[in-house]
Amino acid sequence: MRRVKAAAVTPVAPKQAKKAAPAVVAPVLLLDARAPDRVVACGKTVKLTQIEFRLLWRLAEEPGACVTYYELVCAMFGADEYEGAHQVYSHASRVRRKLAAALGEDCGEGVATVPKEGVKLDLAANLVTRVERAEKAA
Repeated sequence: MRRVKAAAVTPVAPKQAKKAAPAVVAPVLLLDARAPDRVVACGKTVKLTQIEFRLLWRLAEEPGACVTYYELVCAMFGADEYEGAHQVYSHASRVRRKLAAALGEDCGEGVATVPKEGVKLDLAANLVTRVERAEKAA
């Protein structure tokens, strides 16, 4: 058996990649309280009813977190109106369908149902922007 001398290997420093400027992340979903009949999703205007807007507004308070059916009904109709989770199903389904058309497959599901618990906005917090109404000066 022949022995092979190990060749001396000199470490080569890896080329340092040029530091790219941090990418500015534009909001994927923009909700404006001054325009409660529409939202902007991926640059496209999506028409909503006021009830659908209230549902989405509440979900956008905590993107990624499950919001219970009770909390959603309170946000949509008021605390005295809770009759059950069925009040949320059709509204969440319509919002899901409208957002899916605007977001496409690249941006995520949008509105996702968490079985027996509630609904969540399935977008990262840095991709959702809520614009509050401006306070009137006294």
